[in-house]
Amino acid sequence: MGNKYYEHIFQPIKIGRMTVKNRLETAPAGPFLADFNGDVTRELIEWYRRLARGGAGIVTIGDSPVKNEMETRIGHVINLGTDKIVNTLCRLAEVIQRYGAKASIELTYHVNRAPAQMSREEIRTLRQDFVNAAWRCLGAGMDMIMIHGAHGQAISQFFSPVRNQRTDEYGGSTANRVRFIKEMLSEIRDKVGDRLAIEYRLSGDELIEGGLTLEDQLEFAALIEDQVDLFNISAAQIFDFDTLPRMFPTAYYPHGVNAYLAAEFKKVLKTPVTAVGSIDFELAEEILAKEQADMVAMLRGVIADPDCIRKAKEGRSEEIRPCIRCNLCIDRLHWGYHWPARCAVNPVTGREAEFYNYPLPLAKKKVVVVGGGAGRHGSCPDCSQVRSSGCVVGERRSPGRTPENSGQPAL
Repeated sequence: MGNKYYEHIFQPIKIGRMTVKNRLETAPAGPFLADFNGDVTRELIEWYRRLARGGAGIVTIGDSPVKNEMETRIGHVINLGTDKIVNTLCRLAEVIQRYGAKASIELTYHVNRAPAQMSREEIRTLRQDFVNAAWRCLGAGMDMIMIHGAHGQAISQFFSPVRNQRTDEYGGSTANRVRFIKEMLSEIRDKVGDRLAIEYRLSGDELIEGGLTLEDQLEFAALIEDQVDLFNISAAQIFDFDTLPRMFPTAYYPHGVNAYLAAEFKKVLKTPVTAVGSIDFELAEEILAKEQADMVAMLRGVIADPDCIRKAKEGRSEEIRPCIRCNLCIDRLHWGYHWPARCAVNPVTGREAEFYNYPLPLAKKKVVVVGGGAGRHGSCPDCSQVRSSGCVVGERRSPGRTPENSGQPAL
């Protein structure tokens, strides 16, 4: 029986050999809470615990380089380039799975050298780096891996007729340009079998002159479909600032601005498809009901309110603290100095280890929140977590206004 509030969102789905409890996946992003050498920290565990506890079917650990040596190191992201990661990654996977979610991890490669600059030996090494990383993820108990082939990342450049200027078996014809990806996926599958589901992330359209178009990417997806269990359809190209708002749609764009791309892939592929890009619950339900995608990925909304999925399932959507799409989180993670994740509307973001695990007082306490608006609404849920007998708020105050007897104009 479907959920009476969102019938399609809370239906289970089969991905590879695993059954996912609902159609929601947390999209990948690196919160930069690992240590500098790329090991899992308590802060990182608590970050993902909070996402998993909220009710997503799949929780994706973001931005985990398959090779994180000095020449590629960006710091504070999980380093999948060493066997030492298996022990602590295992603990992270267990925390996610404890809440009924499937644990996935995004495999990335951050050296953006054009394919023509790579020797055959470097290509073989890169391919093996992905295979080794997938093997470590399997050893750590992960359920799925996501190959990041979107946004102009290095491996996506092999299929680009503009950026791939090779004249050997890895360049030129369509069959040659897809060869590296097919070989990599085949070798991963040979190594892990069906014990890991494989998700492939790509830009449905790079949206730049000379970039990979929707038609190009539909052809590409069909060529690798036999090795993939789930396609994640994003958009744009990270090296072109004009297209960045389509990667991380701001408040100036409508919700689900890239959803039409997933719908096009859904028309031609038998493999399940995930839509992503500023999608709220109402739109997610519509996308799934119209069979424009099989799953929906969201992250910024879950960062803003980690309980939003549970609230939607319980018919309490009006209680969800919305993401305002200001992209403070994105600015800190991508364009700053790789600072820890923060959120403009959720002060606990990135500080879960500090704020969610304090001991409860032995007796209930009375808490007074003075004022109205966001401060009041943000404080009351926190009061309930520390055995407060309730919030008491001023009666003659309203959001955005000073006290009525002050004679001051409204803000």
